[in-house]
Amino acid sequence: MESFQYQMFPQVRGRLLTLKLKIRAKDAPVETAKFMGHGVCDSISRSTTLVTASHETKIIEKEVQILLKQLKVDCCELRGMGIQFSKLVADNVSKGKQPKQNSLLSFVARSKIFPSENLVT
Repeated sequence: MESFQYQMFPQVRGRLLTLKLKIRAKDAPVETAKFMGHGVCDSISRSTTLVTASHETKIIEKEVQILLKQLKVDCCELRGMGIQFSKLVADNVSKGKQPKQNSLLSFVARSKIFPSENLVT
């Protein structure tokens, strides 16, 4: 998980961690109609706000375990799980540094659609 995590967001940290679960619906059969499908499910989610923005694996694991314990889900009924981070901040902001401000003009100047020599300033 760590190598995937650092490839996906090496420069951002999140403050809001959301755990999303798909749980077999009460009236749904135990065996799904489609192989590897989740069948009819109820979707639930729970969130927690971290004290400081983070992307550390150990912190994510600990918080997810806390949320799972709070939900008291029978693991046999669990059909899907997702973890989402939001309230993202740049990595240097979470360490006390000021973020680099980008303007719309500098974005357009770097764009290949609008070459910088055609810009009127």
